[in-house]
Amino acid sequence: MLSVSAATRDSASKLAVIAGEQMLTFAQLSVQVQQLAEKINKLVSSRRQPVAFVAKPSLDSLLLFYALLELGQSALPLNPRLLTSDHRAMIEQAGATELSLVEGQLGVTGKASFTIEGNELQSSAVLVATSGSTGRAKIANLSKKALVAAAEASADRLGWMDDDRWLLSLSLCHIGGLSIATRCLLARHPVVLGEPRGDAAELTRLIDRHDITLVSLVSTQLHRLLAGDFDLHRTKLRILLVGGMHADPWLIAAARTRGIPVLATYGMTETASQIATQLPSDLRSLIGPCHDVGPALSQLELKIINDEIVVRGPMLFDGYVGEIAEVDSMRGPNTTGLPLRHGWFHTGDWGRLDGSGRLTVVGRASDRIVTGGENVAPAEVELVLETIPAIERACVFGVPEAVKGEQVAAAIILREGFVLDLVEFERQVSERLASFKRPRALAIMTEFAVTATGKLDRASTARNAMPQLQIMEHRRST
Repeated sequence: MLSVSAATRDSASKLAVIAGEQMLTFAQLSVQVQQLAEKINKLVSSRRQPVAFVAKPSLDSLLLFYALLELGQSALPLNPRLLTSDHRAMIEQAGATELSLVEGQLGVTGKASFTIEGNELQSSAVLVATSGSTGRAKIANLSKKALVAAAEASADRLGWMDDDRWLLSLSLCHIGGLSIATRCLLARHPVVLGEPRGDAAELTRLIDRHDITLVSLVSTQLHRLLAGDFDLHRTKLRILLVGGMHADPWLIAAARTRGIPVLATYGMTETASQIATQLPSDLRSLIGPCHDVGPALSQLELKIINDEIVVRGPMLFDGYVGEIAEVDSMRGPNTTGLPLRHGWFHTGDWGRLDGSGRLTVVGRASDRIVTGGENVAPAEVELVLETIPAIERACVFGVPEAVKGEQVAAAIILREGFVLDLVEFERQVSERLASFKRPRALAIMTEFAVTATGKLDRASTARNAMPQLQIMEHRRST
């Protein structure tokens, strides 16, 4: 069961949490969680009202999350990097009460003007904001059943070893971090708290000091790890998951060359994390860059409809809180808009499956560039640009063009000590990309905008790059 008290009944003396110098067994964790649950009960009268809290990378935040799971009360973890006004908007959107835990003192710090009526959140375990960078946040409603199904499917793919410890180096306000907390709780294994924004040296120190065997990172963190030339050979690390919109196959190849056991994974908030993940056996069998993210996890059906990735399974969310309710013929009333159709979730991502069922993620359908009637996936172009030795990172986007509607543009970050040879750039791009997919404008930048989760913020990067764009001349394609 996904419960600290249940874990204590069968694993009381096992280590549950490592936070700095503190080490808690499940029995010790249970005492703190139960005390906190009693305080929450006194402050929040309705079980239907979600409880929001600023999810800092701390033991207090983890304790709040576990206490709410224990109570069956819906948790709404708030991103500490957002403004207070953003927090207020989410609290109001979800009809939540906000609590804060400071030096053992629990108090109410905010409250929505209404409570959600009916059964909309009856089975809700956690409400998680999706990782979009603009507009009103979508808040996905995930049940305990979905969290358990996702944890079991992850365990089926990666396995658990007796001495496994998972480093929580992703934020608890997003599904990537929350899923580590739920996987470890369900499997009765220790979770080790790290700093999501910590540097590569601190990450390496934690992995070595606490005998970490499992860790999840975003691409930005792995970039920093490789750039610092940190040695993980003598550690017990057996799997390092790299997620995000798409995992750079060249980055993964570079990591594996250095002996880092990297597996690419693809997931979403709406599926309680992983959808597809490379197999542990791929660490031995795949040499060089690999563009796919492996096959779908167990219990999850995956197919491609009109180039879009579509999934179905018990780890699916129950809709977006606050959205207009629709009736899905396979699932009954829910709070989602368009994505759930006949029990299938339409991810909004482009992808393709090979003959063995391995998934390649091409990019976001919403990022699509339409130029002269042709569709261009920015991620496909970015992967090509990042094979050019001088280019460390690329961000591709569309800019208005009078005749074709849009033209392809790219912002690039050069590797230290390199300059861009435009002739060689043109040669490599023309060999790898159809004419309509090639960048017609280029901007050289020193950094890209990122979202709160560390993913590329394409829209903001495009806005920042616009004043620096230089039109490129292309020979007519024959």
